[in-house]
Amino acid sequence: MKNSALKKTLCALLVFVMVLAMVPVAAAEQMERAITAPSGLYVISQTDYTITTGVTESQILLNDSTGENQVAAFMTTISPNAKVTFKASYHGYYTEGSTPASRAEAAENLTWGMARTTDQAAAYEAATGDQVIFATNGDYYNMQTLQPLGYLIMEGNVVQTGNGGAKEPYFAVLNDGSFVIRDYGTDHSDVVEAISGPFYLVKDGVNVADPNNTDQMPRNSIGLKADGTVVTFLADGRQAPYSVGMSLYQQAELLLQNGVVDALYLDGGGSATYASVHEGTEEMVVRNSPSDGPERTVASALLLVSTAVSDGSFDHASIYPKNQVYTPGSTVQFTALGVDAAGEPAEVPNGMTWSVPSSAGTITSEGVFTAKAGFSGEVEVALKKGATTYGTTKITIADIDELYFTGESISLDFDADSNLGLNAKYLKRAINFKDGDFTWNVTSTTEGVEDSAIGTMNGNIFHSGNFEGTVTADVTATYTKLDGSTLSDVIHVEIGKMPVIYQDFEPDENGPLTAAHYHWGKNTFHYAGSPYGEGYYGAYDTLEVITAGTYSGSPTYTTLTAPYQFTGNYDSAVPAAPIFRANGYTYYLWPNNSIKAYEAGALRTVSR
Repeated sequence: MKNSALKKTLCALLVFVMVLAMVPVAAAEQMERAITAPSGLYVISQTDYTITTGVTESQILLNDSTGENQVAAFMTTISPNAKVTFKASYHGYYTEGSTPASRAEAAENLTWGMARTTDQAAAYEAATGDQVIFATNGDYYNMQTLQPLGYLIMEGNVVQTGNGGAKEPYFAVLNDGSFVIRDYGTDHSDVVEAISGPFYLVKDGVNVADPNNTDQMPRNSIGLKADGTVVTFLADGRQAPYSVGMSLYQQAELLLQNGVVDALYLDGGGSATYASVHEGTEEMVVRNSPSDGPERTVASALLLVSTAVSDGSFDHASIYPKNQVYTPGSTVQFTALGVDAAGEPAEVPNGMTWSVPSSAGTITSEGVFTAKAGFSGEVEVALKKGATTYGTTKITIADIDELYFTGESISLDFDADSNLGLNAKYLKRAINFKDGDFTWNVTSTTEGVEDSAIGTMNGNIFHSGNFEGTVTADVTATYTKLDGSTLSDVIHVEIGKMPVIYQDFEPDENGPLTAAHYHWGKNTFHYAGSPYGEGYYGAYDTLEVITAGTYSGSPTYTTLTAPYQFTGNYDSAVPAAPIFRANGYTYYLWPNNSIKAYEAGALRTVSR
C-alpha cells in the first residue's frame, strides 16, 4: 500500500512538472501575489503587466466602504534576479554624444534645471544606447534654485550629498549591483547611483509616517523588501472621483503590509510621475494621471534600465486586453504581442491558436471572442501552439450592478452628440458596455415639443435636435440583467441654453474686485526671520478650513492659526484657496514655481 501511495505521489509530481514545463518561464514569473490594502481601504481591482522578466507593474484601484473615495495607484515590483539596474538622473547630465568622462566633468559644474521624467529617460537613452523601461520622479528640490535637497550621485560622480540643512536618507545602487536605503551621512564610497527622498515612510519594518497627517494627496515612494526586492508605489490624487489620493500613513501602511521593510517618500503632488514600457512594446508611456494635467518638469529622476540582451527570438506572448469587465453577450478583440526573453518585441510565429473554455463562448483564429448567451463569469484566454501555452489573459463577463449618470443634468448645444455621462459598474469597477445593452427613453419636458423631436439615440450616444429656442427633456437609461431585474437612471437634458454671465469682472456693490497673491503666504518665502514676514495673517487669527477631500463628499476640516504658511492651493495642510476666500478675495495669483521673485506676476493685486 505504501509503495502504491508513493507511486501515485511521484506520478502526480511528474505530471505537475510536465505541466510547468509547458508554460514559459516568463509566464510563470508573472504570477504576482495579490496586493494587500491598508486599513480602511479595499482592493477593487489589480491588473498586472510585465515590463520585463522579474519586473511587474500593478495597476490598482482601491476604495473605502462608502465607495466614494477611489484611489488609483501604480506599483512596480522588481525581483532580485531581474536583469535591470537603477540610474539616477538630472537634467543636463545625460546628453547625446556625451561620454562617461565628459559626464564626470559635467557633474562638477552641473547647472540646475528642470526636465520632465520622460525627457530625462529619453536623454539617458540617447547618451548611452541603453533602454529605460521604467521611470519615476525623484527628490524634493529648492523651488528657487531647482537644486535637489538630498543625495545625487550618477555613475559614481558625487554631485552632492545634501543641500543646505537638508539631511535626507537615500536610495542607492552599490558597486556590486545591489540596492540599499541608507540614512543621511552613511558612507557612500561604495555607491554608484543615488537619489534621496525627504524622509522615511517605513524604517526597519515599522510605519514611521505621521498618523495625524490625514492629507490625501498624490504620493510617490520607493522601498525594499528583506529579500532585496524593490517596490515603487505611486497613488494619484486631487482628481475625485478618479482618485482622491492617500495620506502618508496609508501609503506607508500599504508598503509595510506588502512586505516592504524600508521605504522612502519621493516627491509627490503634481510632480508624481509613473512611466513605463510594457513588454513587447517600445514606447514609454506615462501611466498615471499627474494632478497638474500634463507631465510636470522635475529635478532628479530615477530610471530603471534593462541589462538583458535582446536577440529578437520569440519567447512568449503578452495578451491584451487584461482584466477588463464586459457585459453579457459582448464581443472582444484579443491581440498578442510577441516578446523575446529580454522583454523586447519579437514576431509571433505561425501556427498559434487561440483557446477559451467552450462554456464561456467561442474565439476565432483572429482572436475575436464572443461570449455565450447567458454566460457570466471569468474567462481565461490562451495563445497556444500544440500543448504549450505561450500567453494567457483573463477577462470577466458580468451584469452591471450600478448604473448612474455623472450629473443630474447636462447642457448641450443644438445638433450635438453626447454620451450624457453614463457610468456602469460591476463591483465598483468600470464595465465595458455595448450598443444594445440599454433601453433608452427620451421624454420632452417642453410644452409643444414632441419626444421624437428632442433628439435621437445612436447606440448609446444621444444626438440633440435643432430648435429656435431652449428645450428640455428627461433621458432614461434602463439595463435588464440576466435574471430579468432592471437598473435605471435619468438625466435632465437642456438643449440650446443661452449664455449666462458668471463673472463680468466689473466692480460690484462693494467696489473693485480684489485679488490676492499666493506669495503672501507661500511657505518657502515665509518662515521665522524671513524678510517677507512669517506668513499671511488676514482678518482672522484662526480659521476652520477643508484640508483634505474637498471633492470627496466627506472632507476633512482643520482649524488653523495665523500666520498662515501655504503648503498648497487646496487639499493641503495649509491651503491658500479657502483662506483667501474667507478673507473676502475674489481671485488670487498662483505663480506655480516658475516665478521666483517674491510677489511677481502680471496680475494687479490689492491687499485687504
